[in-house]
Amino acid sequence: MADRVAPSDGTRVRPLPFVGGNALFKSEVLVNGVWKLTSSKLPSPWIPPGLQGRQLTTSESHPGWRRANAAGSDVGGNFFTQKIYASAEFLPSHHMSGVREVNGLLTRWSYDGPVVPWSFSGVAFPPASLSSNSELNKLGATAIAITKPTNSLSDLATALLELVREGIPKVMGARTWEQRAIRARNASEEYLNYQFGWKPLVGEIVSVASAIAQADVIIDQYLRDAGKVVRRRVQLQPYMERSTTVSPATLGPYLPVTSSLMFTDAARPPGAAVHRFREISKRRWFSGAYTYAIPDNDSQFGKMLAWNLEAKKLLGLAITPEVLWDFMPWSWAADWFTNAGDVITNLSDMATDGLVVKYGYLMEHTLAKDYYTWVGPHDLVNRAIVPSPITLNVETKVRRKANPFGFGLTWQGLTSRQNAILAALGITRGTSK
Repeated sequence: MADRVAPSDGTRVRPLPFVGGNALFKSEVLVNGVWKLTSSKLPSPWIPPGLQGRQLTTSESHPGWRRANAAGSDVGGNFFTQKIYASAEFLPSHHMSGVREVNGLLTRWSYDGPVVPWSFSGVAFPPASLSSNSELNKLGATAIAITKPTNSLSDLATALLELVREGIPKVMGARTWEQRAIRARNASEEYLNYQFGWKPLVGEIVSVASAIAQADVIIDQYLRDAGKVVRRRVQLQPYMERSTTVSPATLGPYLPVTSSLMFTDAARPPGAAVHRFREISKRRWFSGAYTYAIPDNDSQFGKMLAWNLEAKKLLGLAITPEVLWDFMPWSWAADWFTNAGDVITNLSDMATDGLVVKYGYLMEHTLAKDYYTWVGPHDLVNRAIVPSPITLNVETKVRRKANPFGFGLTWQGLTSRQNAILAALGITRGTSK
């Protein structure tokens, strides 16, 4: 039988018999002018032992399949099934008959039934040719690389970094804003404009406040999208392999019921052979859904959003020395940029782990076929008969479930950061089985 990778525990097996049709052979001898039956064989139906197959199925228990409310949730798991069977696209009943003298008696005979290239006794089914576990893991990694959506963590870190780079040179003077604002509050308008550079001071503050307020929009968008599911599906490159083997025919075509009456006395002409054309095809595809979690720095986000409110409040007012006085001390503006740096570092560290496979499955459908055909002359009485081709099949379907962080990983191997991300998304080992 073909090789397989299914575990033995929990494997269900059912037979897949090949029914080759009925075969009837009759012979009669002429005795005193009366035909008397000497042999009659009628296997009904013809079930050749060498062509009996089976189906093996191994699957995890998935009780969620039977729940009406399971729609939309991940209730699947690993799955394996393999069918080993013989088939014939067309297996006609051939007719042969004749009259001969055997042992001094006139004998007439007839045959109605199938004719095939071989008896197939001892002929092996083709190898299943399944992908190994490591090959499936590599294919799964390729599928994830193709289908994963843009990582919002990286986008957020990049956007914040641009704002920080633009604002840092200006916020560096925030330590002087306080004293400048105090002096401006007590100075005349003319003194403000010419002595203290009122407009440059306002320009610096407004620029920094605008950067802080703009970050609010970016962070809000990220927070709104966190936890949402993005579904993806992709067909991977198919695989096809073909080969041909020719075996000289040492025996004639196979019939379920045989008799020397069915063959000619002359030697079989040379050149007959049994051709085996082998075809192995694989179709692989991936289906899954992605999501991402809020990083484990909610307090940092909270601080930033609070400072964003201060910036928006400032931008909504006509800026006067009294307004600047009310917003003192200005350390919150500098703190925003310091905190933003910590957030960016955290986001960058999480970028590789932040995108989570909520559910993901790699499927492989492998079909191995051996086509057996008779080529050349044979020595049956009816030379017009063409033996019917027979195909030996091994069909395997495998479904491999991904860990939330990819294929080939185990829950025991996850880092503390990865476990924290899964906890934030509400994904546990129990819900991901």
